[in-house]
Amino acid sequence: MREIKFRAWDKVEKKWLYFNLYNVNLYQKELSNAVLDGLEFYLFTDLHDKNGKEIWEGDWFKSYWRVDPFIIIFFNGSFRGKYPKDDPEKGFHFDDYEAKNGKVIGDIYENPVRRGE
Repeated sequence: MREIKFRAWDKVEKKWLYFNLYNVNLYQKELSNAVLDGLEFYLFTDLHDKNGKEIWEGDWFKSYWRVDPFIIIFFNGSFRGKYPKDDPEKGFHFDDYEAKNGKVIGDIYENPVRRGE
């Protein structure tokens, strides 16, 4: 069964908060102390890269066969890859096969990546 996990970027504290549906009460104080307007929420894809690292919405990913890194997004009910300047509709399918043939190289907040790096 898929584990439903979330992370939230705290724009004020500049850090990630991690939780799932089962331990959200453990983080209730930390989440309630943060202004909800100051949080950006992201989903776990339930996929891991070639190094076993969890892949999250909002991660930068470098695929074996794609030239430029791309961002993992959740759009129209599925996880997709998207180049920064493209609209979400132009995103492409992202699945376990692509995940196992590439790696997470950062996220959009702590270590952003630019095209060509």
